[in-house]
Amino acid sequence: MIDSKNLLILLLSFIIGFCLTILLLDYKNLGFTSTNWLTLYDSKSDFLALKFFLNDKWRFPIGLNPNYGDLQNSIVFSGAVPLLSFIFKIFKNYLPYNFHFFSIWIMICFSLQYFFSYKIIHYLTKKTYYSLIAAIFFVISPILIHRLGIHLTLSAHWIILAALYLEIFKDQKFLLSKKSFLLIISSLIHFYFTIMLIIINAVFSLEKLYIKKNFKLFLKENLFLFTPLILTMFLFGYFVLPPSDSLGFGYGFYKANLLTFFDSSPDNSINTWSLFLPDIYNSIGESEGFGYFGLGILILLLILVFFIYVNYSKIIKKNLIYLIISLLFLIIAFSNSINFGSYQVLNFELPIFMYAPLSIIRASGRFIWPVYYLILIFSFYAFYRLRFKTFYLLLLLVIQIIDLTPGINKSLILKKPLVEKEFLKDPVWSLVSNNFKNIISTYSTNNSNNFPVISTLLIEEKFDKTNFFRLGRYNREAASIYRSEVYKNLIKKNINYEDIYVVDNIDHLRHLKYIYRNSDFGFFYRNNIWLILPGYKPQMSFKDKKKFEMINYKKIELNEKINIEMKNMNGILGMGWSKPSYGRTIKSGGSWTEGYFSSLLFTLNDKANLIKISVDKIIFKNQDLSGVDIYLNDIKLTNIQIKGTKEIYIDLKNEKFKNDVNIITFNIKNPITPFSLLESVDGRLLGLLIKEVEFQ
Repeated sequence: MIDSKNLLILLLSFIIGFCLTILLLDYKNLGFTSTNWLTLYDSKSDFLALKFFLNDKWRFPIGLNPNYGDLQNSIVFSGAVPLLSFIFKIFKNYLPYNFHFFSIWIMICFSLQYFFSYKIIHYLTKKTYYSLIAAIFFVISPILIHRLGIHLTLSAHWIILAALYLEIFKDQKFLLSKKSFLLIISSLIHFYFTIMLIIINAVFSLEKLYIKKNFKLFLKENLFLFTPLILTMFLFGYFVLPPSDSLGFGYGFYKANLLTFFDSSPDNSINTWSLFLPDIYNSIGESEGFGYFGLGILILLLILVFFIYVNYSKIIKKNLIYLIISLLFLIIAFSNSINFGSYQVLNFELPIFMYAPLSIIRASGRFIWPVYYLILIFSFYAFYRLRFKTFYLLLLLVIQIIDLTPGINKSLILKKPLVEKEFLKDPVWSLVSNNFKNIISTYSTNNSNNFPVISTLLIEEKFDKTNFFRLGRYNREAASIYRSEVYKNLIKKNINYEDIYVVDNIDHLRHLKYIYRNSDFGFFYRNNIWLILPGYKPQMSFKDKKKFEMINYKKIELNEKINIEMKNMNGILGMGWSKPSYGRTIKSGGSWTEGYFSSLLFTLNDKANLIKISVDKIIFKNQDLSGVDIYLNDIKLTNIQIKGTKEIYIDLKNEKFKNDVNIITFNIKNPITPFSLLESVDGRLLGLLIKEVEFQ
């Protein structure tokens, strides 16, 4: 039961959290249906994940959210604060349309950040006023407010503070139950916090095992902690994805810099967090490891260094466990590529088997946060032990606030432009929202260039489902199969007239023009996006028709080497192609055939006797091309020969090219994923990496 003092502190924390939320959002944006302030890519996608989840029926596992992305996925892989999403879905029939709880969540993050930081400092110092002031440093920390503007779920830094409080104050009742509960809560907010808590618990648990030598107790306590966690993860949909899809690119790139605590800007821009200290150059991925302290804390840090110097042996012996925890998190955060500002200090390749587990924490720079807060805690403790008056702490707080003014000002929603929604007044968008149930991209991906515009439409209007999505994890192989099915349906004209199609790129557009040029499909160009509305060709404007007529097909000369490049305005690609990268290797030339159908479109008036295809890589088992059928204008070509692994020759014999558009289609019968060959975690269904095509 909470005593009156704790109740007062909790009440004060929520008052402070409410005030800071108003300051951040402005009172106009506190409403549960206000979406004007959702301007960023991630905040839009978080809202949409919530919207489709709340408007869907209950499923099992209960976190399933297939209508967002049109794939098997769970709300736990989004930034929609799964814990609150589950709670509010219970009341979905009573909620207004476009409901969200994001302003409540921001208030919770501020409030619990203040509450747990106060509890820690007060436990160490037993000084109420001192703790009340010290807690303000935590609640205005740049790493917290910076995250609130990017990833809402990753702003729950209070989870880290709560975990540290449970370890510092070990004499609490039901300590193990509280740890288990916190682990469960962390998994229903963001799994990065769960991993952090697991590491913290592992170190303290191993310390306890070392001291008490009681392995049975060690096993019992960890079973008590992790059995409910795993059960919760199962129930809420963590395991709907294959284990391989929990892996991803980024370890060694999205990391922290050695100077992160002193670097006032996360992205080498004018968006600095300091009024006094200059930006320190860091690499692009090191923005994930942003950890600027602020001038007030940096002064406190100097005091901490002095305190450690005069009490070295005593402090090291008493706090060795926290040093070990800090060292572990620093190693993870700095990764295997260590930079000191713009200078690379160390870069080494890890054993290949280590990249799989480390890719689960691909944005390792975030693991600087527990170290950040441990330094703050010990700095305030040192300041207290050196008997500085509380007045001087108040003075440091003023310095801290003044120094952080640029960053705080830029974080205020009022300083950001509202979402531009005027384009939705165009009659085409009304046509879309009133007559179509689903929005389908011709290339479903986790980072579509069309998402900013389409997401605004999805936010404002009601649709049953979409394959536009942004998720932390998704089934990459299923997404590749899904893309191939979309191509197949479009090619075979197996179209749902309740779907609006958003053309992803120029390659798809030239192919779709070839297929539907004589159909009743309307092609509309709005906001730099091509839309296909089945059955609405008469509604195309004069500008739409002229723009559509300008889509041309490349005329190929004999013996001309044609580069196979995606999204080339003067290219020959149609649907069914993917970027040339492979696993951890970033390639710049050529394109992969992805899925079952990959097409080339062109005009060629001369007679050609041979097609020469230059191939960079083949991933069929044993490089067997028997699973590839190649068609010219729907006529199957034979006599395919392969010489070495670099060139494929197709004897055209007497096949004639049309004076109109010609199309070559690669029908890959059994494409496979690099992951199935244990070559990378790449889940795309690939076949041939083609660099050039030449007609002879």
